[in-house]
Amino acid sequence: MIGLSPQSWDSFVTRYTFKVLKYVNWEIDPLSKLTGSWFAVESPTFLISSILIYLVIVLGSCYCNSDSYGKKRKEDPFLIRVLVIFHNLFLVILSLYMCGGCILEAKRNSFKIWGNPYDPGQVKLARYIYIFYISKIYEFLDTFIMIIKKNFKQVSFLHVYHHVTISFIWWMITRRAPGGDAYFSAALNSWVHVCMYSYYLLAVMVGKSEKARKKYLWWGDI
Repeated sequence: MIGLSPQSWDSFVTRYTFKVLKYVNWEIDPLSKLTGSWFAVESPTFLISSILIYLVIVLGSCYCNSDSYGKKRKEDPFLIRVLVIFHNLFLVILSLYMCGGCILEAKRNSFKIWGNPYDPGQVKLARYIYIFYISKIYEFLDTFIMIIKKNFKQVSFLHVYHHVTISFIWWMITRRAPGGDAYFSAALNSWVHVCMYSYYLLAVMVGKSEKARKKYLWWGDI
């Protein structure tokens, strides 16, 4: 695809993505009137390009560092620790915001736990679903942090598969029906991430001390 203009690349990605989705009978139309005009929603090009770049970096890094498997640094450099702290803190706050927002909107719309139809009038909920979708692309940084920390054993097939597929699934949801029962999965996953990134944040702040880890991180080993 070398030499393709941005417009040609967009046309190519959109055409073949839609062909594949039609072949497997996954409906992504009609385009939501709420989110259709928002960035990276109508066309899959930004997401697919992000996924391809992600895979190239991950696979290339793992291949070039295959001799580093099982060899972790005894102590991460200061700048890496700062990056990890801010990354995890940001995702704790963002996940809490998305979880709370989805639950509040579900309450405002008098949702049941399950069985709620999509309504184009659920504007605020659509915004939370959209933010949740974009956050799945940002979370690719999780893997990049593992790579720069040389934690290659954590970069498993399941880890990479999860990041790639979950971002694509939420693109489809955001494109067609950013509301209704989508609130439940977004809220639940966001709450799991509040707990998960809180653990990671505390882990880097506590450090390697076994005594401190047993005191503050015991709940992560249950």
